[in-house]
Amino acid sequence: MYYGIDFLRRVNLSDKVEIGENVVVVGGGNSAIDAARTVLRLGAKEVTIVYRRSLKEMPADRDEIEEAKNEGIKIRFLTTPTKFSGEIGVLKNMECIRMKLGLPDESGRRRPEPVTGSEFVIPVDMVIITIGQSPDTSYLPENTNISINKWGGFIVDTDTLQTSVPGIFAGGDAVRGPDTVIWAIADGKRAAVSIERYLSGLDLKKGRIELEKVKDIRLPRIIRNTKREKICTLSLEKRKGNFNEVNLGYTEEQVKSEAMRCFSCGGCIECRECEKVCEQNAIDHNLKDRIIEEEVGAIIVATGCELYPIEKIPEYGAGKYEDVINGLQFERLLSASGPTDGQIKRPSDNKVPKRVVFVSCVGSRDPEHHLPYCSKICCMYTAKQAMLYKHKVPNGEAIIFYIDIRAGGKGYEEFVERAQKEDVMYIRGKVSKIYRNNGKLNVLGVDTLIGKQLEIECDMVVLSMAMVPDRDIDDLLGKLKIAADKHGFLSEAHPKLRPVESISAGVFVAGAAQAPKDIPEVVAQASGAASKVADLFSSKELKHEPIVACVDEDICSGCGVCIPLCPYDARELELVDEKLTAKVNAVLCEGCGSCIAACPSGATGQKNFMDRQICGMIDAALLK
Repeated sequence: MYYGIDFLRRVNLSDKVEIGENVVVVGGGNSAIDAARTVLRLGAKEVTIVYRRSLKEMPADRDEIEEAKNEGIKIRFLTTPTKFSGEIGVLKNMECIRMKLGLPDESGRRRPEPVTGSEFVIPVDMVIITIGQSPDTSYLPENTNISINKWGGFIVDTDTLQTSVPGIFAGGDAVRGPDTVIWAIADGKRAAVSIERYLSGLDLKKGRIELEKVKDIRLPRIIRNTKREKICTLSLEKRKGNFNEVNLGYTEEQVKSEAMRCFSCGGCIECRECEKVCEQNAIDHNLKDRIIEEEVGAIIVATGCELYPIEKIPEYGAGKYEDVINGLQFERLLSASGPTDGQIKRPSDNKVPKRVVFVSCVGSRDPEHHLPYCSKICCMYTAKQAMLYKHKVPNGEAIIFYIDIRAGGKGYEEFVERAQKEDVMYIRGKVSKIYRNNGKLNVLGVDTLIGKQLEIECDMVVLSMAMVPDRDIDDLLGKLKIAADKHGFLSEAHPKLRPVESISAGVFVAGAAQAPKDIPEVVAQASGAASKVADLFSSKELKHEPIVACVDEDICSGCGVCIPLCPYDARELELVDEKLTAKVNAVLCEGCGSCIAACPSGATGQKNFMDRQICGMIDAALLK
């Protein structure tokens, strides 16, 4: 006869254990299932689990129970042993009695009661007992005043977990009996709160915040309607006589199906559990979206940029081959806080790439197919990444394809020269195609300095993607009444004299939202924009350009064509002497001229910039 935990420990430590032919395991927990499946693999011919309650009350995992039954283990429910008998020190029989379920006990499960006259005998030559665990209280003195129940556990206050002796608290298995780690952790946290209150001289119950128990979580529809995938398992024949892994995991299709059942805890699913545990009551799921209006004196637009979608470069295998990644993804591989803890590993198989090809200007400077402008920062961060790769993989090869190197900045040219001295190979030319062959990536390109086509076999390709404006920038442009260039980057009022100001007064631009730029330039421009705001706020008077639109009321027909065309909402119709006439708000007008071009009556002009005034300035200049 063995106790379950001792039996499993001895097996795992490779101690010699004599295995009988007819084995009975007494108990209904996971340790009983483990013991039964283990002894079957060690050579037992027949294994039976005897449990005194029904399947409904059996605490073992349902999956484990089903696997045990599939392997041929018998389970006798509502049965409990009463006596063991044998001859000459050898176990022969186990006398049992049938049980029926009565009223629930302290655990909430129905109490088993013996059925009179239902005794029977099971032939057995080995028994494993997996019941009767109790807390070890041998360390307590004999005259202890701590109350203990009949099972050997501590009796505690259900709210505070304080024992019968003030200042002594207990929880976990010492109170509950055999239970899960989760409940032990929960008891530890509750006891810690009680101890803090006890040491602070506070009432242990009064004002105590208790967490609400989870009653029911309504599953999202997609989870409710998607059945759980059944995990692939080792066949029954291959399980005999060994301890090979039974659960083989999911197939790729099953993984995708299971992913659809994910709660997506990164985004709110309205389970409202956070609301229950927030001690400050700072979470309210009943709030509705509302528009908040704030009066501000200035706005700095610094929405940044994004990378050109890698899927738009199909000729490079982007989005098709796992080992073709963009520069931002490679930057994460280099980071000590990244997915590989700073180790350079290929996404496809986690192997260290021995040759990496970096391709510059992907999507940039390509007016025929993609974007005509230069993204400015690619040359420098590619050089940096190639050097860092060489530092982490000293025996690796780093190859950079470039059109030409634009290293415009303090120390930039020297940085590129340093990369070349550290054995980073630069090839002047464009890449035409990337494809996979025999587990390797093949890069087709040309070296324009020697005039030859090249085909390089490598382990990973890093694409320096073009920088593009934020995808939501168009919506912001309409709200702030500011302009953008044809590529979507924000337009400044003047490229030389007003580089951080927009055409709307009080709205400033900074960073890569205005154009592709690196960090030093972004910091400088942000400082410039902040200085402009500080200057604006410190001025006693606001200045405005004198060139604004005006309306000749005698000619204006009041057609209203100019009203919706004004990007600054500076025009409206006004009834003057029973006649509709367009009126200009000179404070809002920025003198863009849209209304002048649209006016069918020719009634709109620009104050301080009329034709006669321009001619007068020309005449004055010629006279000088």
